[in-house]
Amino acid sequence: MRDPFSILGVSREASDDDIKKAYRKLARENHPDKFTDPAERDRASEKMKEINAAYEEINRQRSGGGPVRSGYSSSGGSRGSSAGGYQQYGQYSSVLQQVRIAIQTGDLSRAEALLANYQDHNAEWYYLRGVVCFRRGWMDEAKRCYQTACRMEPANAEYRQ
Repeated sequence: MRDPFSILGVSREASDDDIKKAYRKLARENHPDKFTDPAERDRASEKMKEINAAYEEINRQRSGGGPVRSGYSSSGGSRGSSAGGYQQYGQYSSVLQQVRIAIQTGDLSRAEALLANYQDHNAEWYYLRGVVCFRRGWMDEAKRCYQTACRMEPANAEYRQ
């Protein structure tokens, strides 16, 4: 992967707010749902993966996760950074990473759409669905999702929290 700061078009000294603004601007410009042509949609999807990975990597670095890694993979990895009130760690699919980013940036509609199209309803899926429901104020549904995630992975401290 290229330098994540150059992908977002910001300097290494940019404030967290400037990085978030750059990320949101690029995400709006390159969101696959904006395109009807399949080739353009695919190009935008790949670009969004690169943008999301760059944003995650910068956040990981700034949260004390160490220097920016070259060759970062968007397919998942061990994380310890706080993201919107919950911890990121473990192996997640890129779709579930995108859900976490959407939640972190307040784009609950995108998070919900990604979850609706994700076939593997594993513990992580139920947990993230619970986060979306909680943020929308749907407390009964959030509780049900959190409980399901905890039943599926009782040792996961993130879900139990």
